[in-house]
Amino acid sequence: ESLNAENLTEQDSHPGYKKKQLHPKTPIELLTNKTFNIDLMAYLWLCVEHGKSGIIAGGTYDGKTTTMNAIGMFIPSTKYIVSIEDSYNEIKLPQKNWISQTFGSENDSDSDNQIDGIDLIEDALRKSATHIIYGEMFGQEMQNLAQTIRTGHTVYTTFHANSAKMVHNRVTSDPIELSDDEFAAFDFIITQDTIEQNGKQTRRCISVDEITHSVNEGLQMNTTATYNNKTDTIESSILSDE
Repeated sequence: ESLNAENLTEQDSHPGYKKKQLHPKTPIELLTNKTFNIDLMAYLWLCVEHGKSGIIAGGTYDGKTTTMNAIGMFIPSTKYIVSIEDSYNEIKLPQKNWISQTFGSENDSDSDNQIDGIDLIEDALRKSATHIIYGEMFGQEMQNLAQTIRTGHTVYTTFHANSAKMVHNRVTSDPIELSDDEFAAFDFIITQDTIEQNGKQTRRCISVDEITHSVNEGLQMNTTATYNNKTDTIESSILSDE
């Protein structure tokens, strides 16, 4: 059975969204803000439409959830989406087949009965979710997310790290300890940062890395897009003719 507990909150019954998330930024707005360029956004659209799984990395307030909301709009409306967050609803999607769940509410006083993120991942699978969006990955839940991808589901999550290499180093170390093969369940990593342009702080995608793994070559992370601070542009080979 699916979870049915007081400390599990779903979209339709929860009024406490952050006001700034009531109208999340669209892909067009991220293009206008120059967080992404059009080639990179088209690439992400194709990734999402074809069920590729990804990690959005960056520091605090670097726009990770903003980007996840934006690219989440590309998920086909026929898919069944479950988002999972710790305490507060920041993920906001337009699809009708979307359920939002939270855990770890400040009102949960009974620690013995408290639902955690792993519980909700398992619950989402019981609900036959095609897509799981995990709001902020901290620890062992990454093992469950990697296994979820291996069973045919699509997963998006955010992670605190300032490069794809740092993401890899952290998730393959204690306490998460993914193998390279498990890590390669994810298809791409978007890394974001807050930079200064013309005296103002602004968010930019600073790199996109594709992840592959094979017996012969092992783990490969191919950087397909990088940010040029001098020209304030994203340079990529993603859609180039080869």
